[in-house]
Amino acid sequence: MQTYKPFTMLLACTLLCCSKSDQDQGSGEETVSGVQVDYTMILEHNGQWSGSLINADLEHVFLDNGGSSFNPTEVSELTYREGTTFSQFIKDSDGKGEIAYYDFGAGQEETIDVFEDFGICTLEPKAIAHSPTKLFMAFGLWNEVTLKNDYFIRTIDRKTEEVKDIPVDKEPSQLAFSNNRLFALCWDAKGTGIYSLVVVDANAGNQIHEISLGLDAQKIARNSEGNILVSFAGMHTIIDSSMLKSISEVRYNAGKDPKFGSLTEGVFNDGKLYYRRPKEISGSITQIPAVYDFAGNVATYYYYENFLTEAQLQFEYNIEDTSMVSYDAKNNLILIGYRKAGNAQLGGLLRIKPAPDPKIIDNTNLDGIPYAIFVN
Repeated sequence: MQTYKPFTMLLACTLLCCSKSDQDQGSGEETVSGVQVDYTMILEHNGQWSGSLINADLEHVFLDNGGSSFNPTEVSELTYREGTTFSQFIKDSDGKGEIAYYDFGAGQEETIDVFEDFGICTLEPKAIAHSPTKLFMAFGLWNEVTLKNDYFIRTIDRKTEEVKDIPVDKEPSQLAFSNNRLFALCWDAKGTGIYSLVVVDANAGNQIHEISLGLDAQKIARNSEGNILVSFAGMHTIIDSSMLKSISEVRYNAGKDPKFGSLTEGVFNDGKLYYRRPKEISGSITQIPAVYDFAGNVATYYYYENFLTEAQLQFEYNIEDTSMVSYDAKNNLILIGYRKAGNAQLGGLLRIKPAPDPKIIDNTNLDGIPYAIFVN
């Protein structure tokens, strides 16, 4: 392996064996079976999401297709996750809209109607988020006078279902919640084309601050420290969620962009982001598992060819592309969901030890393509 710093990448290039690991990489102590965990999976199959449950440790995997509390539903474009919680916006055949909220750690599920007053056909949903007590929905509402959308962020109390609409003068595209504040990535569609980070006090229900982000802001997400990571084409910055100012800014060298394209689908843990990264090298696999360590501004790319044999990659597991990346902190394992080649409805789950000594632990074939995994 070679390490390039600052702001460049650590490439996982070691030729790996495929036996099970008998070492705990974190402590260096021998481990027999690791820690018992549950993985709640959301699988995509024929345009539908369904839930499955995996019971696992370091040596065994038990798949329970009926064990998840997640109800089958159509694939949703508007979702939000935080830890073991997940919410999605659902538009039904009657033109109504609702948010389904799941806490997989606590085994809770609830569904709340969002737009009983307007009706979903008169507005344009933009983004959702949630907190322990509230649901948030950003949307555009057509103005018959200006012939343009007006934009709002709706807050819904999960207990009382009390609704409040907060007007914003820019088009929101993403939401993130932290420190009792809602952060919205907004775009000035009517004027300058500049992006900004709009900050809303979730308790008071009003806008309290706005930070200009320039012309090329891409994604936002709440990191593992509770601050807001903003991704740009050639850099990223971290906004302190309390002080509301940038506390870190990293510009990438040419060709060394970690490409947080799936930032909102990635998983943060202990200062690291586990995500899918577009691959520059040509081939059928277009996205590879990646881990970005913000402390050292170093990325590790897990090319399949470096920890799988050609026979495993092309025939035994038949991997076509990466569908998701997550992390099991209890057993120090990277979880890689993938789609199988030749069948758009089948996938699998690889569990591997992370660098500096990546090793495949096991593979689980799945009747569906993993979209997300929540480790309980």
